[in-house]
Parts: sequence; structure tokens; C-alpha cells
Amino acid sequence: MTRLPLALGLAAFVALPSLALPDLAAAQGPEAIQTYREPAEGTDVTIGAATGLVQASADDVVAVLSDYANYVEFMPSFRASRVLGRRGNRANVYVEATILHDTMTLWAQVVLRVSDGERPGQKIIEATMTRGNVDTFIVRWEVQPVDANNALVTFKLLVDPDLPVPSSLVSSENERWARATLGRLRTRVSAVAAS
Repeated sequence: MTRLPLALGLAAFVALPSLALPDLAAAQGPEAIQTYREPAEGTDVTIGAATGLVQASADDVVAVLSDYANYVEFMPSFRASRVLGRRGNRANVYVEATILHDTMTLWAQVVLRVSDGERPGQKIIEATMTRGNVDTFIVRWEVQPVDANNALVTFKLLVDPDLPVPSSLVSSENERWARATLGRLRTRVSAVAAS
């Protein structure tokens, strides 16, 4: 694996184009999830991405996504998610996930930030690793209101573990986790709204 400097990883996420808005969701239906890969500068591992409609207000989706202590409720393979500190729109969070059929544990301390996106009403939630046992861990959520009861959500994930495994395998897992995460986010948002 090629070690990806944090600055290059962040630059790759900032430079990535986002998908078109409601046209995508309307064309594919409320249950569809589109997955794809995007190149990441400085590594052969690709970013896994998923986009789909979440049947809830953008505010409700952002509320779930900013409840960092409960990421274990919808992030695949997450075993721990603890908020270490919070100030304003930033939080320091410890996360732990298992891979390879629960035979290995990856951990990272990340800084999560909520910010306004470029489009009206859009919110961006980004996580960048400050330390951990992986080469790279970067997450980006884009939440765009479609109407009062629907939001188009894009999830991008770049995990590059410090393991001697092929980049193609890691890239495939990033894409698979992106799809699973978006599907489980829908379930979590519905459960929180029902409670």
C-alpha cells in the first residue's frame, strides 16, 4: 500500500464532483443506491461512494449523522464510536471497526466537522484521521434537501489499511461499505424518527 499524506487525501475529496440532485433520485426511485469509485490522489486505493434518497428531511438526516456516539448503529463493522470532545461544529471521535471476518480491528481518532455546502441547504460532514492504525481514513457525507421530506445523500469513504493486501480488494471493500452504510443510514433515520 502507498501511504497517502493527509493533505493529499483531503485535496482529493475537495476536488471530487458531486452527482446531480433530484434527477438521480427521481430516475432511480426511493430505494435505489448508486455506487461508484473515484480515484484518490497518492494511492492506488479508490474512494468508495454511494448516493441515494433518504425519505426524511435533510435536518433529520444531519441530526443522525452528527450523533457520532451512535455510529455503531448504522456503520457496518463499527464496534466502537466514542466522542472524546466537542466544540462548536467539530468533534474528536474514536472509532473502531473490524475487517477480514472480524479477525482484525482497525481504529482511528478522527475530527468530524459539519459545514455548509456549495448548494442551498446542503450540509457536509467530513471526518479526517488524526491518528490510527490505518494509512488513510477519510469520510465525507453530503446531504442535500430535495423537498421537506426527502434528502439526497452521498457517502464517500477512503480507508487504506496498513496491510499487505491488493489495492483492488481494498477499493472493492470501500465501495461495498459505502453502499451498506447508506442503506443502514436509511433504517437508522427511520428508527430515530419513529422513537
